[in-house]
Amino acid sequence: MPQDSYDAVVVGAGLAGSACALTLARNGVRVCLCERGAQPGEKSLSGMVLYGRPLAALIPFFWKEAPVERPIVRRRVAVLSRDSELALDLRFEEFNHPPYNYTFSVLRSRFDRWFAKQAADTGATLLTGALVDDLLWEGGKVAGVAIRGGATLKAGVVVSCEGTNAFLAEKAKLRDRPPHRKVAVGVKEVLAMSREVIQERFGLEGNEGIAMEFYGQSVRGLVGSAFLYTNQDSISVGLSCSVESLIAGKIPPAELLAQFKRHPA
Repeated sequence: MPQDSYDAVVVGAGLAGSACALTLARNGVRVCLCERGAQPGEKSLSGMVLYGRPLAALIPFFWKEAPVERPIVRRRVAVLSRDSELALDLRFEEFNHPPYNYTFSVLRSRFDRWFAKQAADTGATLLTGALVDDLLWEGGKVAGVAIRGGATLKAGVVVSCEGTNAFLAEKAKLRDRPPHRKVAVGVKEVLAMSREVIQERFGLEGNEGIAMEFYGQSVRGLVGSAFLYTNQDSISVGLSCSVESLIAGKIPPAELLAQFKRHPA
């Protein structure tokens, strides 16, 4: 059961937050991991390519139990013109065997739940549906957090793992809002596709996965790139551009993604 006092409170049960809570719990720290969603991963509906070497230092052989999708055996980097493609396609047979270069496609909604559970099983208190609104201060020092609805948690240490939108840190004036040139906006779709079609379309065998990156006209020459990678029975496709270039280009990200998916190459 949640207490009202801990040695440390970690805000955000994403990858950084769960790793932090797991490490603290292993070292005997009474830690509460606060997640605003009804469960970890609820706000992370898309996927990612996980570069898991740091995770392997925390959980050796994590891929044997974690809900990873496919090991990334092939990497393809392409520059697109309006109707053509120049590409470098790399395949590493070594990455098709353990430890798979520690690189896998994952679906965050599944993976984040699993990772937060590792922290909870180690002794961390996982508090879901807990939107941390503010820090508690005593004598000019952080003394805990205030949760929307009136609850408070006392703690000598608060670790903010909110991600890019670090509203808590900004509200406490511990971090300035980053300028547009230092922030990117990404859009992504997860498209259902049968395993058989994925294998045939991308030239894959067994459980192999591919991650593809596209530059140039994939984002209409803006500062950014597009990407595609394979999951078990879906593909993740999307793009990311700097906010500054999107404002200058006056192109909505969703429109950019639609154009990228129509590219003839």
